[in-house]
Amino acid sequence: MGKSIHYPFVNFDDPNVIVQNKVIEGLGDGNFAAVFSEIRDHAYLPIYYASFWIDYGISAKDPWIYHGMNLLIHLLNGLLLAVILRRFDCSTWAILGSCAVFLAHPVAIESVVWASGRKDVLSALLMLLAWISWQGSSATKGVSKGLVAAHLFFFLALFAKASVFVFPVLA
Repeated sequence: MGKSIHYPFVNFDDPNVIVQNKVIEGLGDGNFAAVFSEIRDHAYLPIYYASFWIDYGISAKDPWIYHGMNLLIHLLNGLLLAVILRRFDCSTWAILGSCAVFLAHPVAIESVVWASGRKDVLSALLMLLAWISWQGSSATKGVSKGLVAAHLFFFLALFAKASVFVFPVLA
């Protein structure tokens, strides 16, 4: 997947989502308000579009950072999956095998090497953080910081990719 850093933008969604999207060009010129008020491509995904501000701040619209950030988030997701599996008392081999399949599965790789696929890796990151926060709070009675964090991460994940609404059922 490291080779993806050298890939250009893909002609499917990347031109509309990144290349021709003036809203991701920083916080000024009404961009902040636009990200949090616009419905773009028939979806309201402000966290998804706001995530591109960081990439733009580093390298404007050079594709390497968009691919690199997706790769970095994906690797972080693999580490978070390992944390969750460790909490389930899985063996080291089961954790390594599960994380290897997760990190190398073609469905996951597509989202990593496709710059506009950020919504998949970003929503996964936020869902995994919600799960870890929820796991940490399940032993306490009442409202805990972990439960509040779990709700916050889930709420943010909804604004990165709408289909994460099924997360509570999965959890």
